[in-house]
Amino acid sequence: MLPKQLQAWIPSPPGATPAERAAYWRIRWAVGILVVGIIASGRGQSSWPILQWTIYSQRSYSIPAHTTTTLELRAITQNGRTAVFPPHKLYPMPYGQHLAPRLMARAFEEPDTARQLATRQYLIRLVSSRLPAEEIVQIEGWRREWSVTPLAVPPVDPVAPSREHCLGTLEVASGSLTKDGPP
Repeated sequence: MLPKQLQAWIPSPPGATPAERAAYWRIRWAVGILVVGIIASGRGQSSWPILQWTIYSQRSYSIPAHTTTTLELRAITQNGRTAVFPPHKLYPMPYGQHLAPRLMARAFEEPDTARQLATRQYLIRLVSSRLPAEEIVQIEGWRREWSVTPLAVPPVDPVAPSREHCLGTLEVASGSLTKDGPP
């Protein structure tokens, strides 16, 4: 039962029983607390994680590309073993996402020969440090491309690329560059 002062302050529907008045009073307080909470929480996305959902956000929806590509290095050791190095294996995250693909592309696609040679020597040392127990004979640069099917799960099959293209080959002799060019 509510105190008489609160009963006079909070109007209730005419003909309501005391239990209905108490329920009405609790609802009014809950709504009041909710409004104060909304005002106090601010407008940041951390306060309202639902705003990050695409359907509720004000950001426009981006349609995924039809294809996706990645570069990778394949190191062939003296005993014939092939070790594959995608960008995230050369550099840990978050660096591997941006730095390693740029270095790989520069090593095989850079028109400036002095800069390209320096990048290739750096990649040879980097890959050799990832395989310290084995002697590397050859490093190949590959561009792999996949067709993206947005509604499939997963949208890309990482095992079966739609296209692979060899960018070039680095012949390695005791950690230095001896010959380069396509295979």
